[in-house]
Amino acid sequence: MSIIINQGISMFLRNIKVRFNGFKRYRGSVKTISKSIINGCWNGKYFNVSSGHFKVFYIRDFAWVFEPLIKKGFKEKAIKTLNYVTNKYIQSKRVSVALYNNRLYDFPSYAVDSFPYLVMLHRKAKELLDINPSEDVKRFFKDYAEAYKKKVIDNRTGLVREDKFFSSIKDHHLRRSSCYDNVMVAMLSKDLNFLNISNSLPRDQKKKIKKKFWNGKYFKDGMDDNSFSSDSNIFPFWTGLYDISVKENKRMLMSVLEYITERKLNSPFPLKYHYNGFRPKRLIKESFFAKDYETDSIWMHIGLIYIDILSKVNREAAKMYLISYKTLIDVHKTFLEVYDKKGKPYKSLFYYTDEGMIWIAYFLELYERLLG
Repeated sequence: MSIIINQGISMFLRNIKVRFNGFKRYRGSVKTISKSIINGCWNGKYFNVSSGHFKVFYIRDFAWVFEPLIKKGFKEKAIKTLNYVTNKYIQSKRVSVALYNNRLYDFPSYAVDSFPYLVMLHRKAKELLDINPSEDVKRFFKDYAEAYKKKVIDNRTGLVREDKFFSSIKDHHLRRSSCYDNVMVAMLSKDLNFLNISNSLPRDQKKKIKKKFWNGKYFKDGMDDNSFSSDSNIFPFWTGLYDISVKENKRMLMSVLEYITERKLNSPFPLKYHYNGFRPKRLIKESFFAKDYETDSIWMHIGLIYIDILSKVNREAAKMYLISYKTLIDVHKTFLEVYDKKGKPYKSLFYYTDEGMIWIAYFLELYERLLG
């Protein structure tokens, strides 16, 4: 049985269980609940993305919480996770988005952001802990960067290829050369250079991305698609590609934040990928089982990243949204994956939102930083 089918069955069975028994509820304060969930995501070798049905390692999710895990007392387990999966990638001679039962896999296809996040993690390890990648890791990165370039980059434009679909953060969507994807490539180039790993990836991505995607108000989701997607507008700033200490970049961020509020993407709490009623052009066939899973539903991972960025320009508003997250944790006694557009736990006939998400590490770090 394939990993994807196995995962699908697991999700459906848990869906039935939750409808009858509810979510697993953790005791204590939000801080205690946060630490219990984080420990529940540890499988002895690495961190899974959740203690619910996603008992799987996801590279992008781990990259988002790596720094918070280190800051909140989980340094040893975070480093063990990074070392374990890096060695697995080297042994397998490939980088995938997920690891399940010691097997690597992608969903639904090769993910353009997996390798960038892996390199970002090693850059963070060096910045935060002064841990340098080994010579074996550097050699793997150098070779893989060239294979990645051939697979992902259009030599004519220097941007992500438009003739092929790559999976990424919105893995139910079939997008071609999205702004988010190109930001990931720009981050990869920057981080490889930081680690002094030679590569032939494009160096001028920042200018190209702004020229191709910025429409004067926000970053377009795709080159020929004027629609707004939160991931394509939050990550240019979260990655540091557009440093908001620069006035022009800060103006861009403020324009993006204003648009998010205008379209109520942060209501009733952050953050929706798209405005209410948005319908994408192309979705994978599996999306049939979870309608509107990645359209106008409210995603907590990107919500946390949004709150983090918002805190740099409007600390009080960020605190307000963080308090709304605390209220959700108090109500459900866990940290849920996704809510519907009205703010209720997301569910469909076949799927019920996951629980006990490792993302709560990011919440814990923000909570203690902004609210004490």
